[in-house]
Amino acid sequence: SFKEVKGGIRPEGVQLATLDQAMGLVKVLNVEHLGDETQVIFEVNESLWTAKWAGQHVIQVGESLPIKLNLAALKFFDSVTGELLTTNSMIEASRKGVR
Repeated sequence: SFKEVKGGIRPEGVQLATLDQAMGLVKVLNVEHLGDETQVIFEVNESLWTAKWAGQHVIQVGESLPIKLNLAALKFFDSVTGELLTTNSMIEASRKGVR
């Protein structure tokens, strides 16, 4: 049987990219400059996402930005219990025949 999982990433794991590095382009819905960081809100598949970058970036609402994800920052959760699935727990589950 298969275990349903959800993936997530913290705002710091969403990175500004060059066009040749980008995983995709996102349309900026909101920009907040907070001290020494910039937060950018955008939509992916009808879900709002936030990116948080160090420094003050000049970004306009409506602008399209190239982004990439730091894949090492991805987290996976059991969609029923909400439990964080670690590499060890996923390996153990695969040994038991759970995916």
